[in-house]
Amino acid sequence: MSIEKCREEFEVWWSQDSQAELRSSCAKGWAGVVWQASREALVIDLPKVIGSLMYSSDVYEAIEAAGLKVKS
Repeated sequence: MSIEKCREEFEVWWSQDSQAELRSSCAKGWAGVVWQASREALVIDLPKVIGSLMYSSDVYEAIEAAGLKVKS
């Protein structure tokens, strides 16, 4: 994900009503640092390729096992 796209997602998240308490207790700059670190720390182990095949269901399962949602 590009830095610009990541920043756009942060801005949307930061402005949500559910983040009101965070906005009152944390500087936006520090929140951005934490947001970026959380994205950089994310690593997903994809299944091994058998021959030249990788099934999308296996990839979805690996992503969901990392605690993420898959948009299809």
